[in-house]
Amino acid sequence: SVDVAVPCLVFANILDHFEPAEHARWWLLPAWWGGFTLLALLLTLVLARFGRRETRREFAAGLFFQNAIFVPLVIITEAFGRNSALLPELFIFTLLFPALFFGGAHLFFGHAGQPIRWARVFNPVTVATLLGVGAALVGAREWFPRFAFTTISMVGDTSAPLLMLVLGDSLVLLYLGWE
Repeated sequence: SVDVAVPCLVFANILDHFEPAEHARWWLLPAWWGGFTLLALLLTLVLARFGRRETRREFAAGLFFQNAIFVPLVIITEAFGRNSALLPELFIFTLLFPALFFGGAHLFFGHAGQPIRWARVFNPVTVATLLGVGAALVGAREWFPRFAFTTISMVGDTSAPLLMLVLGDSLVLLYLGWE
């Protein structure tokens, strides 16, 4: 779901609903996210000290890696519909979140000296966001084949149910003590 359906959702929403001419300062959205992330890092460094020693890493990771895409995605689609113009803004705002999440989780759970795994930094969600913004900037919407766009959009529409199934499955396995 994260490697196929979510990138399709991101690409289709940006290509269909992002109008660079109407959002002249769209490029500021990732900068605002960067500021928010620095604030989250500061709060994590301060508040992690209050977590129990045996779960401090998990506590800190939970504080720092807030669910920046999926929870707002569900709220926006439920409140404003799946064709809301807020979705492309969310994806552009969180442009660097997947790269940070997939590329930086080892700082909490692995060895800090590990080499950067570029496949995690340039993951499918980040690449889909960049491709979607690039396509919208050059006006590719007009010449993009409708059947291809419809297929990508339909696959993207499966992302929320798939994520809920995966999340539910993971919670059940955690509750039962299976890994």
